[in-house]
Amino acid sequence: MTTSDQKSDAINKAGENIRAGDEQNYEPAIIDEWRAAHLHVINTFQGNIKKKIRNKKIHFALRHKSLNAIAAKIRQEPDLLLEDMKDVAGGRLIFRNLAELNEFRDGFLKSKFTHTLAETLDCVKDPASSGYRGIHDVYAFDPSSSKRKHSAGLYIELQYRTACQHAWASAVEVVGQSAGENGDLTEAQTQWFKFASEILARTFEDSKSCHSEMSTADLLDAFEKSDADAGVFKILNSLETVALHRKGANNMLFTVSSDGELEMENFRSAMDAQEQLFTLEKDDRTRDVVLVAAADNPADIGKVFQNYLKDVKHFVGLLYKGRSDLRKSVQT
Repeated sequence: MTTSDQKSDAINKAGENIRAGDEQNYEPAIIDEWRAAHLHVINTFQGNIKKKIRNKKIHFALRHKSLNAIAAKIRQEPDLLLEDMKDVAGGRLIFRNLAELNEFRDGFLKSKFTHTLAETLDCVKDPASSGYRGIHDVYAFDPSSSKRKHSAGLYIELQYRTACQHAWASAVEVVGQSAGENGDLTEAQTQWFKFASEILARTFEDSKSCHSEMSTADLLDAFEKSDADAGVFKILNSLETVALHRKGANNMLFTVSSDGELEMENFRSAMDAQEQLFTLEKDDRTRDVVLVAAADNPADIGKVFQNYLKDVKHFVGLLYKGRSDLRKSVQT
């Protein structure tokens, strides 16, 4: 009989082999079993949140982290044990404004369940140096049935963002994807997005971001000079949004090829979607395969995962308006 300690050792050993680039010995069956256990965590939180967002203007969807993304993260963080990765299962909620975000999150934190809030990262109160804003709550899963004990202690990360914060974060990912395989922004692009975050925070949320020390006039001037170097507007305006392919099914696989092409496949069953995910990964390691799911409305997948669809229209519109409004405030 395999003990939980033995399973942990096997999972972490597989993670070390991935980190070392030992593709022959990382034992995908071990990792797939561990990843598959997260599906019950996703389904449980999906049910809990679905009840709470009914009749509310909140977009909510979940995703199962791809093997390529897991491998990238384990390589980027040399001290991270694979079993301690906290965002293999993830859910994202998008709100119209900060007041609605805080009201919902405060209520959810008071929910009567036994899952443990293990970690909180509040980048609304303390914006990240990159300009990222949003709140991440990580829960350690506590199954209610002994049949699901293999899921005990697994993590799920819930991300809370306003539509404004989400538009910014999605645009960052889209520009990163356009940069190639590593997804890294140039230094000029990184700085451009910092200024953009500050503009959006001041205009639409009466708040500040990572350049709170700058006057409005200096911020606008710095942004204009930055865009000349970064050329981000040119990239964003050249993109064509991919239409969400949905047939009433709440589970989808997003498969991104090495050249950035996106394929979508619908499933009524999350288990069927996950089985196909593992098959596609084994067939071609160069593709990035992500399982995404909507709690109720399949259209929420497109709202929550705009980055896969290269949907930056909202961000561009907000930024043009924000820049214009700040200019007017300086002139008056």
